Amino acid sequence: MNVPDHVISPCNYSSIAVIGGGKSGRALALLGKQLGMSVFLSDMFPIASEARSVLQYHGIPWEEKHTEKILEQDAIVLSSGIPPSSSVVSMAQKAKVPVLGELDFVTPHIKGDLLGVTGSNGKSTTVALLAHILQKSFGEEKITPGGNIGIPLGELALKDYSCIVAELSSFQLHWAHSPCLVGGGITNLVPDHLDWHGGYDSYVKAKKNILSLLKNSFSPFFVFRGEDMAYFSKEDFHSFVRVFPFYWEQNERNSQKLDEGIFATSQGVVLRKENEEIFLFNPTKNFPLLGKHNIENAAFAASLAFLWRSKDPSLNVREGIHSFSSLPHRCENLGTKQGVTFVNDSKGTNVAATITALESLKGDIIILLGGKGKGEQYHELAEAVSRNAREAILFGAEAPFLEKALRKKISHLSVVPDLEKAFLRALELSHENDTILLSPACTSWDAYRSYTERGDHFRSLVEKTFFDPQQSKLVILP
Repeated sequence: MNVPDHVISPCNYSSIAVIGGGKSGRALALLGKQLGMSVFLSDMFPIASEARSVLQYHGIPWEEKHTEKILEQDAIVLSSGIPPSSSVVSMAQKAKVPVLGELDFVTPHIKGDLLGVTGSNGKSTTVALLAHILQKSFGEEKITPGGNIGIPLGELALKDYSCIVAELSSFQLHWAHSPCLVGGGITNLVPDHLDWHGGYDSYVKAKKNILSLLKNSFSPFFVFRGEDMAYFSKEDFHSFVRVFPFYWEQNERNSQKLDEGIFATSQGVVLRKENEEIFLFNPTKNFPLLGKHNIENAAFAASLAFLWRSKDPSLNVREGIHSFSSLPHRCENLGTKQGVTFVNDSKGTNVAATITALESLKGDIIILLGGKGKGEQYHELAEAVSRNAREAILFGAEAPFLEKALRKKISHLSVVPDLEKAFLRALELSHENDTILLSPACTSWDAYRSYTERGDHFRSLVEKTFFDPQQSKLVILP
């Protein structure tokens, strides 16, 4: 990929303006100070008091409205999430001030190896599991997860980690140009963040940009789903990259093939490389995650771990998988009461994620759908609900649009104002062996600050649920 002429090397300047006062922006500003730069921080919105205290302590001036002061610096560094349509990017381009993304600024100062994982869904679980496998094998002091999963990469620069496992968003990848990864993968590709990117093609292009970040010096490796092959061309893969597509093998007689890749059957997941077959794990034995999609996530994590440290006798993939706990709000099993199981998939904020959850869980499902929509079409969701759910309960701002689509396919449908009333309706309809699944297919922003807050509310409702023998049903404590 050609580097735009407004992008420069992070070695060529002594002063920077960091755009964004959130976690990643503060980490970038503090890293700049550690590197001896003059740092100025600019945000369009009020900066939290705690963040202002940190900036003041480190002598970093800031502003809460973008002004031309940002143009007085040698370069502008964008924190995660700043879109190309931002006014500050336009200001910089007109003034011919160089612009750097988060990865290009931080990664020259990462000491250890960097593994990167992106994708529309499943990347957080894959990153967390991969980091857990490596931590169990080599120690928490040597391995850490980072990036979009919680710890900004700016905080991890200059530290003595052997490996950082980074969750990379399409936002970060859009601005990235400098090779920095020894290996990586794309969990899947489905429509998401289309407003930020301006369309699906641009979104896919940003995700695929991870391939241009693989370093030639390490014989890097890359994993992805074989069914996503249509998104790639020969030109996307450099000759020095070892490519391992993932496949579900429907016909187990074909399991003796020695094609390179990752292959899953009912008996286990294997990695085939260089005419060798490596057994990674058995998803039917001590597997801690719900759903078929999580077998894929674990296959990616296990393969990346093996490809990074295949010759190290300390690597124990299966122990790492068996001791892992699922991340909150991602097909999280909250337990069973009176035969009814509760699953929190509040992170299911797009249609593809919810379809995956529906198709991965067994038994009769009562699904809770709603929130603030992303402008997606719902015909595929309607098909999945009709195939996999016994009841659907719609709530929130998007409920009328969901109802219009689902009414064509499913008659067992309820519409209520909010999540709590949706939960109460689900309890009324529930029977033994049912699963009440929160997988909204929408963002939470009509009623909550984040999917986390929404999921925590769902969890609190589950915790207050008990069986009332007088009514002979599950109810909520007042």
